[in-house]
Amino acid sequence: TSAVKKIKQHIQSINNEIKETTRDKVSKENRIKENIKTLERFKKERCDNNLNYIKSLREHKESIHILTLLKTYLTIVM
Repeated sequence: TSAVKKIKQHIQSINNEIKETTRDKVSKENRIKENIKTLERFKKERCDNNLNYIKSLREHKESIHILTLLKTYLTIVM
């Protein structure tokens, strides 16, 4: 009958929506996992960059100190 056919079509439509929603859910979960990995990578890179900056800053300060000492020494010697 027509009513049974409509009910079967409706059930099929609902099943299709369930499948599509499940695929979307899996896709979004995978994106979340990838975003978490990317965030962790960015954190590590930022940390590494900060350490490099601090090292460079210390080297710069040491260089200035050495130049100051050299200037003082040359002033005394000359």
